[in-house]
Amino acid sequence: RTKDKQYTYTFSGWSPELTEVTGPTTYTAVFEGTLNQYTVIFLDEDDTELDRQTLDYGTVPVYGGETPQKEEDEQYRYTFKGWSPKLTSVTKNATYRAVYTRYDKTQGIEDVQPPYRKAQKILIGNTIYILRGGKTYTLQGVEVNK
Repeated sequence: RTKDKQYTYTFSGWSPELTEVTGPTTYTAVFEGTLNQYTVIFLDEDDTELDRQTLDYGTVPVYGGETPQKEEDEQYRYTFKGWSPKLTSVTKNATYRAVYTRYDKTQGIEDVQPPYRKAQKILIGNTIYILRGGKTYTLQGVEVNK
């Protein structure tokens, strides 16, 4: 039997068991399936290997190392955001790369998208506020003050 993504098959015998043939008889080959395993690699943004695992088909990978970190530079501070692509059940060899959120130290704001990019930004404590059009929004968009 031909291997598929999930199993590798090994011939294990015949059904029914082979006996002296005394008339028309049909025998069916019996195969045992062994669950395939695949290699999952976790890389940092700069392609440094952080973790390598061999996992069974259908297993969702879990990163087993320290939380990835990217050193800040003069303008930006970085925090680990997650993996790209999104972690999913193993169906083949896979590579996941660390993704970081960039914090602009000069603006006091994280990856703000239009239309807020040109809005006034204020950092108060650990909350970043965006002032635009007479409304105040938190960066997370959870709280709106009108």
